[in-house]
Amino acid sequence: MNQKLIKRINDYTWMYTWSGNFPLLDCAYDKGLKFQKEHTRISGDSLRVIINLFENGIQTCYQAVEDRDRLDQFYRNRFEVEPGFMIDVVKDYRKRVNFDLKELRKIWAIKNLDKLSNKKLIELLNKVGRHLIYNLTVDIYDWYMEIALMPVLESYMKRRLGELGKAELVTEYINTLITPHQVSIIYKERQSFFNIVKLVRDNKALLEVVQKGISYDGVIKENKEIKKLIDKHFKGYVWINVYANNPPSTVLSIWNEVIDYIKNDTPLTVKAKRLGDDYDVSLIERSKVFLEEIGPSKEVKNLIMSLRRMAFLRTEDYPVMGESAYYIIPLYTEIAKRLGLTYYELKEFLPWEIADYLKENKKVKEKDLKERLKLSCFMTIDNKEYVFVGKDAQKIKDTIQTQLEVEKTNKDIFEGATGSVGKITGKVVIGTSLEGASKVKKGDILVVASASNVFDIYLRKASGIIAEFGGLTSHPVIVAREFKTPCIVGVKNITQYLKDGDLVELDADKGVVKILKNQ
Repeated sequence: MNQKLIKRINDYTWMYTWSGNFPLLDCAYDKGLKFQKEHTRISGDSLRVIINLFENGIQTCYQAVEDRDRLDQFYRNRFEVEPGFMIDVVKDYRKRVNFDLKELRKIWAIKNLDKLSNKKLIELLNKVGRHLIYNLTVDIYDWYMEIALMPVLESYMKRRLGELGKAELVTEYINTLITPHQVSIIYKERQSFFNIVKLVRDNKALLEVVQKGISYDGVIKENKEIKKLIDKHFKGYVWINVYANNPPSTVLSIWNEVIDYIKNDTPLTVKAKRLGDDYDVSLIERSKVFLEEIGPSKEVKNLIMSLRRMAFLRTEDYPVMGESAYYIIPLYTEIAKRLGLTYYELKEFLPWEIADYLKENKKVKEKDLKERLKLSCFMTIDNKEYVFVGKDAQKIKDTIQTQLEVEKTNKDIFEGATGSVGKITGKVVIGTSLEGASKVKKGDILVVASASNVFDIYLRKASGIIAEFGGLTSHPVIVAREFKTPCIVGVKNITQYLKDGDLVELDADKGVVKILKNQ
């Protein structure tokens, strides 16, 4: 790697945005800046400077602050001119994804993949990419809309609720107002699953059989209705968890989840991952009351409705992408076999790399695979795409990490936005990676840069949550409010100041974090 490229990286100010189990092939990146072009087609512009690091199966994404600020301002300016643009550009969303799913089902239905030529497999691989890119782009578009325009709504709500003497209720009002009024796929899937759990709980004889630990085969001999419900659920939602990089459901995995619910007496409620996963009529009615109470202008009302639509699309995108990923498993499995890889190993490579291997009828060398899995980088900068592995990828990682390190002062008090009220004192667990977050236990305060739903299990365990980035509808806030966990977000540079074991006071009522004792 030449020093000129490192200099270009250093010309920007980098910020961490998210991380998760999200391999290269699932990102729908392809030659020719196709993602950026699709995003520009949908929304008018796109981020142009992005670095994605892939390390031991986990992707970590960094964006240039200057580029992010430019895009945020573009969207705010567009909103002022076209208040309805957010909804208008995705009005054909369902029509488009239904078409894509139909085409992907055709690929899934091909029975003789092993008989097809490498050239034909490349054609199918390219076709898959064309269908995947739209939905992935919409998912990111929804997210950018929230990032760019949520501060506009937050500013209005702080002023308006201050006038009404309810300034402390800003988070509750915003989350209530933009929670979708439609039933999501996630909600439908959970209701289908809950019907199975209810059947077991309401049938004394069946409940006793389950509690004795009898196998699934033994249970269905006792009750044919349970088999019927599980088969129906399996057929309707086998793909629900596939995205990103998870295996499809099986009848046994569904049954094991039922057993967990029975043994732990788990309530039959949707564990929210995003706004809109649940469907609460009382919340919908409350949002109508709130809307009437604040009496917004036409522009603000349009903003609320648009952000509500964005929140719903984000809940829909996840299962749609899961279904899409499910239909292409046979194709990816066949291609992987020809390259001497497993299905999951294949997903660590880019479409054009895979196509090149197929064209040359070559297998991936074990050395190249190990190097790719250890650390790789996909970067877009100056309208060019780059892929780096090994020492070059490490050099980019080190460059970013060095820049992200702040010059520490004796500062011991930090301010942010209240995501969920409450006050707690506890020891810090730094969760800037899944490995770090996994150390959290009851009584700890989990400190993250930002967090996607792959952090769920750890966010739920924490007794307090602090996030360096994110607003009042970010994922940590959704989880914190669900579990009534004190939470503060938008605490600048907090992950640089704190370390594991530090004792801090998290006062979410005031939006303040205070260091009591350094480790």
